Amino acid sequence: MSLNQADSRVTIVLTLRADFYDRPLSYAGFADVFIPGVVNVLPMTRPELETAIVGPAKRVGLTVEPALVAELVTDAVGQPGSLPLLQYALTEQCDQLVGASLTAADYRSLGGLRAILTRRAESTYSALDAAEQQVAMQVLLRMVRLGQGTGDARRRVPVSELTELDIDPVVLSGVLHRLARHRLLSFNRDPVTGAPSVEVAHEALLTEWKRLAGWIERHRIGLRRLESLRTAAQEWADSGRNPDYLLTGSRLAEFDAWTSDSALSIGSGERDFVRAGVAQLQAQEERAQADADAQRRLQRRSRLRLAGTSAAVVVLVVALVLALLVGRGGGPLTVTLFYHGDGEVSELIEAGFVRATSEFGLVGSQVLVDPSANAELDEISDGGEDVVVVAALETDVETVAREHPDTRYIAIDLPGGGGNVASLQFAANEGSYLAGAAAALRSTTGTIGFVGGVDVEMIWRFQAGYEAGARAVDPSIEILTRYLSEPPHYGEGYLDPPAGERAARELYASGADVIFAAAGTSGVGVFEAAVDMSGETGTQLWAIGVDSDQYETVSDLPGSVGAAEWRDHILTSVVKRFDTAVYNAVAAASRGEFEPGVHHLGLAEHGVDISYSGGYLDDLKPELEALRAGILAGDTDVPCRLATREPTDMGCDA
Repeated sequence: MSLNQADSRVTIVLTLRADFYDRPLSYAGFADVFIPGVVNVLPMTRPELETAIVGPAKRVGLTVEPALVAELVTDAVGQPGSLPLLQYALTEQCDQLVGASLTAADYRSLGGLRAILTRRAESTYSALDAAEQQVAMQVLLRMVRLGQGTGDARRRVPVSELTELDIDPVVLSGVLHRLARHRLLSFNRDPVTGAPSVEVAHEALLTEWKRLAGWIERHRIGLRRLESLRTAAQEWADSGRNPDYLLTGSRLAEFDAWTSDSALSIGSGERDFVRAGVAQLQAQEERAQADADAQRRLQRRSRLRLAGTSAAVVVLVVALVLALLVGRGGGPLTVTLFYHGDGEVSELIEAGFVRATSEFGLVGSQVLVDPSANAELDEISDGGEDVVVVAALETDVETVAREHPDTRYIAIDLPGGGGNVASLQFAANEGSYLAGAAAALRSTTGTIGFVGGVDVEMIWRFQAGYEAGARAVDPSIEILTRYLSEPPHYGEGYLDPPAGERAARELYASGADVIFAAAGTSGVGVFEAAVDMSGETGTQLWAIGVDSDQYETVSDLPGSVGAAEWRDHILTSVVKRFDTAVYNAVAAASRGEFEPGVHHLGLAEHGVDISYSGGYLDDLKPELEALRAGILAGDTDVPCRLATREPTDMGCDA
């Protein structure tokens, strides 16, 4: 049947989001049919919204209190994406209805239009155990289609795609059932294959539910990579597993490394696709080596007659093989990420690394190590890597770099720099200056605290800036300080939440009502102390996070069962932009613009900042932004050293 057949008895109705309106216009034949049939659905007016609320209720014998109608209309009119929220709000009220009337009081008790859906989502998620919460995150992220110049959209996922993940099927079934029971997911069948599918019930969840929105933003790079892998794997499967559809070169190396370490669950079909590409590459390398061996044998047999010519051919073949295998001689740059830990910092570093290697066609690999791993770094360098990104706290990069002058090193927050080492050092003192000012301005006791992970210069920068910022707004402020460990006991300082909690309890008990925890995951203990002691004392105690925006990422930290309560006490965070710094440094190296030496990344370079998540600093923002402007203008000199400590070689120049 032709699309424009006049006597057709078939009518096709398509719905399309406004931000996708241009897509059908890209296909001339379809556009000719599409344009005359377009009916624009405009935002509902107040009378239309009133009818949409009252009419369905009346048909089932319910009344809607006039005050509720007025409140719902006011909350929904002119607000993008409000209709799904309105539908959900009315459904929730009906589920909890006592009697035959929907009231404004019941509506308010549920939290209002935008809170009802997200409160239901958050309460459903919080009721899951730790394993179920991990499964919920994995399946919900699979149900997102990232926008390309448009907003993110929900994605209909075949149930078979979820069952292919490395997830306990009983746990998966239970999670899907719980989310569907509360109308957060909806099940359907593929219109073509009839196979069961599932999707997010309300697209508003992608933006309104802060936890899900935070997951999407945090894993955005990984989700784009997953979408690319999923599409390529499906094309391979649809082709009957034709080897011509397999990945090759740097793209294969990139996906092979990523699927081994990705925080996102990878399906068995996707893993099979990558493994098939690796197997094909290995077979090609073996054939290349066999060809090279055969050529050498031919050269030996013919050396008396064709010595010069044969030798030239052998040299050429070997050079080509080596270029393919190690990335030298004009091949793609080989880059290794040498790092430790599985926390937020490592994930940010990994995100910047993966983005750079992907965009610039580099051969990237990742190696997880202990904080001090000089022997491993030396071994990797012996392999002839072009660039090594080092993010292992106690590693002596400079010693290894001197022994491998042809390798370039990008050191993250490590001392030294120069020769063949570019040291990226975050000016944490500048972000901490703003955090200190915020702490002093918010404090009601005139006493604030600082908990450092390890008593080393990298942490002194936080303390120096924090103290300077606090005293800039309140010269009389009292600042209490505790360090959790001394070198070389790094793990005890950065990875010990109970130690952080003990230190914070001591400072809170001594009168501090705001504590900055520059202590890695040990800071979780400070959050816990703030919650518990607020309840014990009946006062609002605050904590300040570090490295990432911990108000947004706290649910993914170790021991995060208390994350919902912790958020009420996280005043702000001093953020280091690890992902941006690593991306820019690797990108520069790929362009041949590697610059050895120390690179200070402060407010001006967008290397550090404070967060405003949670809204707890909204009233202080004008004053804090004025302080920022003073730093950027050079009017404020933020110290990065403590008068009580001897400076080391971290390159601090103030």
